[in-house]
Amino acid sequence: MSPVGRSKVRHVGGWAVHKILTRYIKYVKANMFSNNNSTVANVHKRQKLCNILEENIIVPFAKLEETSKYPETLDITEARQYRERGLLHISDEAYIFFMALEEKRVKLLNLHRLKETKCEMVKDAMEALTQDESLKYKWKRCFGLTDITKYTEHIEMMLENILFHYLNMGTSQFLRDFRLEYKVKKGAEIRKKVLERKEKMQEKNDSVPFNDIVNDRSERKHVSHGKLVAFINKYRDAGLCRVYRKPELLLLCQAYDVSVASRMNKKSLSNKLIEAITTHSHILSVSHVDDRQYRVTENTDVDGHIRIRIRLTGSS
Repeated sequence: MSPVGRSKVRHVGGWAVHKILTRYIKYVKANMFSNNNSTVANVHKRQKLCNILEENIIVPFAKLEETSKYPETLDITEARQYRERGLLHISDEAYIFFMALEEKRVKLLNLHRLKETKCEMVKDAMEALTQDESLKYKWKRCFGLTDITKYTEHIEMMLENILFHYLNMGTSQFLRDFRLEYKVKKGAEIRKKVLERKEKMQEKNDSVPFNDIVNDRSERKHVSHGKLVAFINKYRDAGLCRVYRKPELLLLCQAYDVSVASRMNKKSLSNKLIEAITTHSHILSVSHVDDRQYRVTENTDVDGHIRIRIRLTGSS
């Protein structure tokens, strides 16, 4: 992990400690004048928890600046301090504990675990962390031997509270990252589809509609041939496959005198057609791609010569 990452872990660890410390102080202030014996006992217990935290976990920045083995991890917490200096710095031992906790959190809260356990992911993670003996050992090392012996129950209670807040924070961050990744992925898919649709539309606009070829009245259909050449230069055989149906490709092959079989697929037809289109300067047999139909209007035999007069269908 980078120094910035480790510094963030230390900062979040201080946040979790501050969270439970504030919670304990709030309880003490709210119930310090209670007459209920059980409540008074809880007040004393939480007051002791505050004292233990302040004596073992919370360390002034000035002292840490001189004695910490990991001075680079103090930067983020100090950079985010306001005038009241409400952010807490934690001891090196507490930092080591939170680094171990973060390592386990990453393994317990991830996409793979979410797919496996679904809605039980956070619950399973909490159970695993609570039962982890190595974490308990690292947490107890944050305190003096006297406190560990005398206040074992208090220290274990603080550990549960720390795990609860830290895991909640980690879960929230995981969900934010998950949603962001999903949005980015979804956005990329949408952009890809839009781009594909745009390219498809552009290809369609650049193509020569078969009906336009049929209706082309230029000599030897030079206009349509020129457009086909330009289209092929840009999109090659894939463009022909996408734009024209197989019957249309067969007619174009006949128009360019390309020998093909009806069983050939569109790709094979397109490959042969490309070679013919780029080789010739016009369409060779325009009758295959011409909508004009002729009819015989007069048939005479004069002096042994047969005369046939034809006219376009629909002409007067």
